[in-house]
Amino acid sequence: MATAIAPGRQAEASTPARSMIVGFAPYWMSTALAVAGVAAAALTLLARDVLRGMPVMNGSARGTALVALVVALPILVVSLVLVSRGAVRLVVAWLGAVAFLQYNSVLVLLATPFNSLFLLYVAMFALGFWTIVLLLRALDIASLARYFAPELPARGLAAYLGVIAGLNGGAWLAGVVPALFTSPIYVQTCRSGFL
Repeated sequence: MATAIAPGRQAEASTPARSMIVGFAPYWMSTALAVAGVAAAALTLLARDVLRGMPVMNGSARGTALVALVVALPILVVSLVLVSRGAVRLVVAWLGAVAFLQYNSVLVLLATPFNSLFLLYVAMFALGFWTIVLLLRALDIASLARYFAPELPARGLAAYLGVIAGLNGGAWLAGVVPALFTSPIYVQTCRSGFL
């Protein structure tokens, strides 16, 4: 397995995770994010009168809320607890869960019509952003690297993620940029269900 501890590095890998993450701020911020995330996802999923957009967008928001509740938030909580107990490699899962919640908080903030959960979505966005900042600042990357085999294709994985991010950005901009030059923004906004 590529993520296994490299041979001969067993002794090095006994460093507790707590010593690799300086301070308690990332833990507290992630806990607050989990609370806000559960509240936002549960209310988005279960409260029928909250979402006021087009039915297809409401269904998408509810589906995303379901995935957040049953996948992302449990991964966040479990990885947070296990990292605090020494499971160092789960820092990657911790960051991944926070990134998923952060990305989707941007979507519910900007791609759904204003609703009564707006401040909860803002809280989720802010907590996700600061969790990522605090965790990356507190993480000892050099120590974390020792927990992965040197053969791990880190550059290849980074290139893959870069390509996916570029394609995702391109897919979003493909509809936005031409509309800036060919049709009034107001017409696009009216068609989207935001007004």
